[in-house]
Amino acid sequence: MTDRLSADGLTPLKLAGSQRQSPFHHQVFLVLRDKIQSGAWPEGKVIPSEAKLAEAFSVSRITVRQAVNRLAEIGLVGRKPGRGTWVLPNRAEPVMRMNASAIIDGLFEIGRATTATLLEHQTIPAPPHVADALGLDNGTPVLRTVRVRSSSGETFSHIVSHVPAATARNFTAEELTNGSLVEMLESQGLRLARARQSISAGLADPGLAGALGIDIGSPLLTAKRVMIDENGHKVQYIEASYRPDRFQYWIDLDRVAAGGGKSQAFVVSSVGRVEPSPEAAE
Repeated sequence: MTDRLSADGLTPLKLAGSQRQSPFHHQVFLVLRDKIQSGAWPEGKVIPSEAKLAEAFSVSRITVRQAVNRLAEIGLVGRKPGRGTWVLPNRAEPVMRMNASAIIDGLFEIGRATTATLLEHQTIPAPPHVADALGLDNGTPVLRTVRVRSSSGETFSHIVSHVPAATARNFTAEELTNGSLVEMLESQGLRLARARQSISAGLADPGLAGALGIDIGSPLLTAKRVMIDENGHKVQYIEASYRPDRFQYWIDLDRVAAGGGKSQAFVVSSVGRVEPSPEAAE
């Protein structure tokens, strides 16, 4: 592999193993798309030739051609005989950002700045995992809603929410269709005080792929969140899936001054989350 290809950070796909989740041409497309959208390949850069990309990824030129054709279809690259293939100007697709250390304020902001589309809503008996998250008995009625959110016409999130039916009894169909769920909760006299959230990665199943306008198997940023009011009551459980090309979490990390507090680390393994004892925290 040439120095140029090494600098571009392209890895042979055969290293991923034979049990791949999607065709090679789609994997090549995802890698090249990420190079462009991340800025690693800036506007005007001439990307490596089909032959060099095929060598870099250890795939056929036909596979590379399919991937590059897809990049051209979505307007990320231009092509001209004798000039090669180059990165086109960024179309500046909207990217939503949320400060993970100020999540409640961020949810209010997103609710006001974006558009929601209601896909489903019904009152159901709480499944065990939902009941556990909300501290309810199994089967307690909860309002389940499924919505997608968009900015400037571009869908970026798929949100499944569960709220105890007793809390959601005054939610109107119009509010569920157009409103912000965090604002709806506070309109019931609740004061949201904090949230507990875990963030991970996932892959789009057929339902999520259709709702978010992406390919099956595309990577997703996923979050599970419990909203807690000032009285310590768990009032909402959310399972969210975000397109990573249109949504980002960010967090400011400050060094704690001596004596100013302790931080805790958690280890997640096959047996779940392992929390350190207070004496071990540092």
